Amino acid sequence: MRRSSAWAAVALATGVSFATNGCNAQKAVWATGLPGTSTSLVVAGVHEAAGYLEATLEGKGWTLDTFTPDDEVCRAMLRPGAAVEYEARGPYGTLSAGGESCRAVGLGSLREWRDRRPNQTTVVMIPRAQADYRIFWSDEQQVFLRGRFPLGSLLGFTGLDDAIAVVPNTAVCRKPIEEGVASMQYYQSGPQPLVLLSGEGQCPILALVQPLPGGRQ
Repeated sequence: MRRSSAWAAVALATGVSFATNGCNAQKAVWATGLPGTSTSLVVAGVHEAAGYLEATLEGKGWTLDTFTPDDEVCRAMLRPGAAVEYEARGPYGTLSAGGESCRAVGLGSLREWRDRRPNQTTVVMIPRAQADYRIFWSDEQQVFLRGRFPLGSLLGFTGLDDAIAVVPNTAVCRKPIEEGVASMQYYQSGPQPLVLLSGEGQCPILALVQPLPGGRQ
């Protein structure tokens, strides 16, 4: 399907008029999540971590972080400056270029994923649940915590009983990182949809990622 035809189909299905409401048409197509739609993005940067590639993708006026396996196909595709298509295929999307496909295995940019979903809560309720986990991997910038993160379902994340949450390696996160258990809270608005609560404040969850089959435990 040509891109202009895809945008027309999305507008018809969702009632969105890209020309009249001034919104970012590229981002609006991604936000629908309709099967068969795709969005052209450029790889702005890639970070290797624990068997994953954390890629920052740029569009027209917006960015999207995503996680893929660190395999031969994804590594060749996700080079800084490379153009990729983000396809609405699979729970977290699929990247494609040059006839190859690289499936995303998690959600970065949690605010973007939250804002594209219907409102999950009422204004008087802030969902909270207990998260249990252990340190899976860390470096100076971030820590991967592996365990149970029940509220991830509010963002469309699956596999909640065995998931990886990425948090910054900062002082506000030190207590929940070390204790291996914390209250997890979800916000329908604001910059951080998911946080771990600690005595020092709120530790933001930056991403949710699925463990890789056969990967490190």
